[in-house]
Amino acid sequence: MGWLVPENLLSREMWLKPLSMLSKFPPLLEHVNKATKTDPNLFKKALTEQFQKLILEPFLELTGPLPTAPHLIIAIDALNEGEREQDVKAIIHLLARTKTIQSMNLRMFVTSTPEFPIRLGFKGMIGDIHRDMVLHDIPRPSIAYDMSVFPKHELSKIKDDHNQSLSTSGSLLPPDWPGQRRLDVLVDMALPLFIFAATLCRFVGDPRFHPEKRLEMVLKYRTAAQTSKFDKTYLPVPDQLLTNLDDARKK
Repeated sequence: MGWLVPENLLSREMWLKPLSMLSKFPPLLEHVNKATKTDPNLFKKALTEQFQKLILEPFLELTGPLPTAPHLIIAIDALNEGEREQDVKAIIHLLARTKTIQSMNLRMFVTSTPEFPIRLGFKGMIGDIHRDMVLHDIPRPSIAYDMSVFPKHELSKIKDDHNQSLSTSGSLLPPDWPGQRRLDVLVDMALPLFIFAATLCRFVGDPRFHPEKRLEMVLKYRTAAQTSKFDKTYLPVPDQLLTNLDDARKK
């Protein structure tokens, strides 16, 4: 079982989404309800107090394990996008305190860019209570399959949407478009960055243009020897903008 706290997690309502799922765990819900009745303004309090009363204490007050939820994962996405550095530090400190919870196998999965305050916060944790995983250091073969699933799905959807939008069959994309060979090329270009694959798919799928022509534009950048991954992802986009501007000037 798990839930996701999105990138705006550092608002005062950050625990509302996780707490909304506690209906599945009556023993926990009982302790949370008790806390909110004792202090109706709890959701307006500081994050540290919210965490103490709504997350940590309810888990600690359980007398035994929950048979219906032996494993629970809370995923906090984009920790670095918090508005204030002190809030980010507070969250990291609070996460470390979940180690004391024994009633459930609780895990916190946190994603972030490696900004200094965040790296410093995790390095300051005492004991072996966290593990770091640097995405771009993961061996390419380990993520090649996962990386291939996303563009394959997205390009198939782009093909279907394009074909359904046509009134004639003259510009239909073939059923096997873009083909395994070109899909493999795109995956190789994108590895190990999922954002790279997502950007490529958004570019190819722009409904104002023919997907095949957009795909050809992307693939031609693969042969540019001096082009970095960043350039190969984003260069077609400004190039297209410049083309649009040139067309407008001609008119």
